Amino acid sequence: MAASVALLSDGFVTAPAVEEDEEAVPLSQSTQLLQRKKEMAAVQLELDKKKDEFLSRMRRCTEREEELAERQDAIKEQVRKFDKFLKENDAKRARALRKAGEEAKIRGAREAERVALEAELLRQRAAQGEIEAALRNLERPEQFLARACEHSDYFEDIEAILRVREPCGAGG
Repeated sequence: MAASVALLSDGFVTAPAVEEDEEAVPLSQSTQLLQRKKEMAAVQLELDKKKDEFLSRMRRCTEREEELAERQDAIKEQVRKFDKFLKENDAKRARALRKAGEEAKIRGAREAERVALEAELLRQRAAQGEIEAALRNLERPEQFLARACEHSDYFEDIEAILRVREPCGAGG
């Protein structure tokens, strides 16, 4: 009779069923003890093998955990850098918007100033035209008075004519 030990998938060891054969010779206790020791040794070997496999699996799991922790730290660092990048970009964007707003206000103020200056320029040009017209009108009498002084023995210059209070020939 061959005694074998069966190891189930869930890790339990089952002893073989002892077949009772009517013709079989009953085994002595020492033989049965040796068989049991042999079975125990086989079970112990199987257990040691499973322990080694378990320890090997645990080492791989620990290594994977360490790798995952390193990758997680690297990802956290990338997230931190990206968050910092986003905050800096938001700050730059806010500064740019604020600056654009200020520049728009300045542009508006300058445009208003330009319009006001153009209106003032138009008023000044109109005033200049009026002054030039008045000057042209004043030049005619001045030219007349200058000619009168040239032909007169009584008046030496235009101021002499202007100093006279009463017109010539008026009696009083």
